[in-house]
Amino acid sequence: MGPSANLELSCFVWQSARIDTEMTEIMPGWKEYEDGVFELHDLSGDDGVVKIVKLETDNPKPPPGSTVLVHLEGRLANGDVFESTKEQKRRLAFTLGDGKVVKGVDLAVASMCAKEVAHVTVKPEYAFGAMGLPPKVPADATVTYEIELCEFEAPRHSTEDCVRYALDKKELGNSFMKKSMWMDAIVLYLKGIVELEKPEVKNAPRKIGECDRKALQVNLLNNSALAMIKLGNFSDACTNLQLALDIEDNNDKALYRMALAKKNLGQKKDALVFARRAATRSPADSEVQKIFTELKEACGVEA
Repeated sequence: MGPSANLELSCFVWQSARIDTEMTEIMPGWKEYEDGVFELHDLSGDDGVVKIVKLETDNPKPPPGSTVLVHLEGRLANGDVFESTKEQKRRLAFTLGDGKVVKGVDLAVASMCAKEVAHVTVKPEYAFGAMGLPPKVPADATVTYEIELCEFEAPRHSTEDCVRYALDKKELGNSFMKKSMWMDAIVLYLKGIVELEKPEVKNAPRKIGECDRKALQVNLLNNSALAMIKLGNFSDACTNLQLALDIEDNNDKALYRMALAKKNLGQKKDALVFARRAATRSPADSEVQKIFTELKEACGVEA
């Protein structure tokens, strides 16, 4: 079942009575859609990335290079979930074309309208390939995704605009933090983080106008981690805090919050390492000294 050569995006309309066994090869789990009529979109031109629209909208599509926010759930052919942003209490932010997600997801999101929900089947060459993603995804696995394009923002055209955008997201995120609106704050911080990860910004001088882009990046990572800690998402908090420490290895807030997050994950010995570093740098900070003392007692360490 191949696409028409003269079509950029092949669309096939199937009636449930006409679906045959070839469908199982192209779209595992297609029986979910066998009532009524649906469209099959071959996004890659070789049946490698196939999309069914579950919720159609007439909203605009993201231009190339847009920053997108999505909810997605990834499943293996046996139905096992290997990734779920809703379970992780976050939305995934990335820039179209930056290579930070598998090619099949990038192609699918680029084809979607804002607020659209789609079911996407991705063959190995557009997913995790011969290596897989151990231990969650085996080698040469065809995977399916349920994707919702929550929102997007078109790319900015200058480094200064990108930094100004990230700074605005930090300030707005801070205002949500003051209202204990943790998830709203995380979304804004992540938008700023993604913006500063764009190649044209990463390769720019550290000082852009009056703004130190590295310091701004650390601030966004730190603040997003704090909001994640408030939501009990300690694992993702650790990820962002490590990114902050990779930029500024003795950042006081990152050291303390890493100790707090790892303590809540039950990783007390690792937490003690960060708490000790934080306590050495902030001897007058009562909260830092408190967690340091608690972790020393929990680990049976005297000094």
